[in-house]
Amino acid sequence: MLLRYYLLITYLAVGTLRGDDDEFEIIQNEDGSVEIIGEEELIDDGSNTDENYHEETTEHPSSLNWKVNNMMPKAVFQGAKCNICGWVTGVQALSSRVAIATENYQPWSIQNVILCNRNKFCSGTHQDKVPNMIAKNMDQIVLSDVSPLIKNKCNDYNNCTCKNATTSSEHSLLRDIQWFFLGPVLTAHTPEDAEQGLQSGPLTTCFLRKVSHWYKDGNSCANGCSHANSIVGYDETRWYLQESVGAKFKYPVKRKAHDGLRLRNGTWFAYRNSTCGEAILRKAKYPLVFFDYDKANAYFESETVKEDQLLLVHSTVKGVSPTTSSFTNSGMAKRNCSLTGINCLGVVKNSNGSFEVIKSIGKRKSKGANIVISRKKQMVFYIRHSSGKYVGIRFQTKKLSLVLRQRYAAPFFTSYSKIVSFKYPEFVIGNKAKLVVKNEYNNFWELKDANLKNNASGLSMTVNDEGSITGSVYDRNAISQRFDVGLSGAWKIKSKSKNLFLRKKKENDFKFQTSKGYSTSQYLRWQARQIITDKGKPFNSQWELSDGYFKLDEHDNHVVPTDTYIQDIFGGERLGVVNNRVKMVDDSDANADSRWTFEYDTL
Repeated sequence: MLLRYYLLITYLAVGTLRGDDDEFEIIQNEDGSVEIIGEEELIDDGSNTDENYHEETTEHPSSLNWKVNNMMPKAVFQGAKCNICGWVTGVQALSSRVAIATENYQPWSIQNVILCNRNKFCSGTHQDKVPNMIAKNMDQIVLSDVSPLIKNKCNDYNNCTCKNATTSSEHSLLRDIQWFFLGPVLTAHTPEDAEQGLQSGPLTTCFLRKVSHWYKDGNSCANGCSHANSIVGYDETRWYLQESVGAKFKYPVKRKAHDGLRLRNGTWFAYRNSTCGEAILRKAKYPLVFFDYDKANAYFESETVKEDQLLLVHSTVKGVSPTTSSFTNSGMAKRNCSLTGINCLGVVKNSNGSFEVIKSIGKRKSKGANIVISRKKQMVFYIRHSSGKYVGIRFQTKKLSLVLRQRYAAPFFTSYSKIVSFKYPEFVIGNKAKLVVKNEYNNFWELKDANLKNNASGLSMTVNDEGSITGSVYDRNAISQRFDVGLSGAWKIKSKSKNLFLRKKKENDFKFQTSKGYSTSQYLRWQARQIITDKGKPFNSQWELSDGYFKLDEHDNHVVPTDTYIQDIFGGERLGVVNNRVKMVDDSDANADSRWTFEYDTL
């Protein structure tokens, strides 16, 4: 007790510990435990929040805890002189939601996110700003062992700087291991919204507290925002939170036997009907995290088969080299399987908890044990020429050919703006109208002068006189239905009739114009054959922007590139047909016909 008193007096003698988000004293006891004394300054509100949208409530379990499910990073001590509760909460909650969405847990570096966004390490932030900061620069996401959390010591080292993943081969490109992109931040201020939000991962929150009673009875929190925590779970009577000061925090008051609020893994709970239980929901929020299907255009469905029907891969798989026979989590196995086309049919979990990719599934009758696998569904397309013929492959010469019917045509899928052969996934269509090895740097494609047609409604994207997007019946000759678009990732769309890019005034208010206020580029992206905004809102079959956000099963939103040029991004030449041969052509080729339409299939 005397040691605690001495440490407190010492801290008070040198002044309170201040940061952008905190003002309080942290006492680190001789046994390594941590106590917090005092009150903290209010933290400014976050940004990029969609206050009006609430996820539809679905059936879910009566209790859930992501900490117990091992999808939440371990609690870390933010530091006695380093007030970074907002950073710790924001990064840990977001990395957990990404791990859940991608089925691929990777420990993110909290320190590197801070260093890439602040000149002074120990200056704080609001936890809700973290997703937007990361969305602006995905390369700052590195593994925690690349940039370990050394807290305020960072200010003592000149080499403690932001590690950009693209500038050094030693830094893992986590954005290429975990396939995701971020939508807006949603609120979860009611118990119903909080429970629904927790189905996809932890929430962030902040609150005011009277520390002298904080962990005693759960009734001394106050509305406000001075200290950030993650809400990691719930049951019928309680909310579970992870403390941003780590796993060794102690009660600032003598604990009574019936309190039971602090848990040993760095978490604590608040009863729903307590002041704390109500206060934490007032600032509860979470970012929407979308799995990025555009990376390899594949998804997986559960299927029951006989165990002895499976032929597993125990050597290098064509299309991805090198590879291993097993993976530590399902996300890495599915990522590998998605990129390997016909050479992988799915993923199965082993008895030891590892995952393997499936080469083939036998059709013979079997009396073996049933086993549940994840069967791959690859979203492919056939490329149909305006003549009605399709692109095929002559594999011996690696040349593209024209065939009469789709059944003889070659299926392809897109990945990183490349057009990958489903049957020969180690090859892509090259900029010489031949198959080339996938890992060559160039051979990226885009769509020019494309008509974007929704097959469910028969309506094509159209720009009206005011520059807004609307839908109208497909008209091959209408220049108002012609656009330049990307093939992968987030891309700008350009109207041929306006000769302008799409620009936004505010979120969901965009036009093809340069009038006052429309000063920011509006990016769109492909996502499982839908066209969505960079925040995840899809265009519906009428070419209206949906009220909600992307869902995989909304097939009526599928858009087909029709009567389009397929053009090399760097060279400017496009895929065409001359004398019944597939070649690269440009505007000087008077006899060239280079209009193509995609026809979708799922294999």
